[in-house]
Amino acid sequence: MEKKSKCLTCGKELSKNRYKFCKKHFQFGKNNPYWKGGKIELSCLFCGKKFKDYLSNKRKYCSRKCHGKWNKKVKRWADENNPIWKGNNVGYDALHTWVSRKLGKPENCKFCGETRKVQWANRDFKYERNLNSWIALCIHCHREYDIKNGKGKSFIKYPERKK
Repeated sequence: MEKKSKCLTCGKELSKNRYKFCKKHFQFGKNNPYWKGGKIELSCLFCGKKFKDYLSNKRKYCSRKCHGKWNKKVKRWADENNPIWKGNNVGYDALHTWVSRKLGKPENCKFCGETRKVQWANRDFKYERNLNSWIALCIHCHREYDIKNGKGKSFIKYPERKK
């Protein structure tokens, strides 16, 4: 038979082992022996606004919005500081996102001067995190540049179609 727990105050045997106090001695707030002090006034690290919370929650910000703004301002997780940073072992899409974030939106094509549908193109096709190896090209010039250098889709060999 399993051992029954007893009330920590009076020693009365309890109906379930997970309880620590009987109904008579179950205590809320300051009368509970596990009480840690209730809500205290804290100050937000980002905006300075005062808010109340339990000390055990270890909150530093008045809201998720302030926490997000602080993270953006400090750039704690930006680039190399991010624990899952992959360096040059990053995928195609992630690398293009990184380049766009660092160099901004390209304004005009380096070859023809087009201002619409301009994108970043990699010069040397090594796809590394070197900002000097990226040029702004419109879609047409980008396609022509890739084909001319043997990287475009026109060089992919398709099997002959059976008739």
